[in-house]
Amino acid sequence: MVACFRGVLGICCKRYKTLKEQGKTENRHLEIIILTFPEVITDSHKENRAQRTPFSGTVDDIGYDLARIKEMGVDHVIFGLTEPDLDRLIDTAKQISKFAK
Repeated sequence: MVACFRGVLGICCKRYKTLKEQGKTENRHLEIIILTFPEVITDSHKENRAQRTPFSGTVDDIGYDLARIKEMGVDHVIFGLTEPDLDRLIDTAKQISKFAK
């Protein structure tokens, strides 16, 4: 498991999840939204997988990160994809979207 998920991000998500539950009893609606700029690599050997940061690595690594974020109670994830090649950007978005359902 990526260390950052156990750190600050995990603590924040847990706190917001508690606030979200409290808000339900008061008829308030709170959603947790995360903005991330994933760094997609095509070769999993380029980076030590044990030392990778969240939302960096292969599309499968990013899919795993999405699953972890969902478990923490995040409602929406906004991806800031910065690929200069539009065709690659669209392809990456399609691949990542398979994990978002």
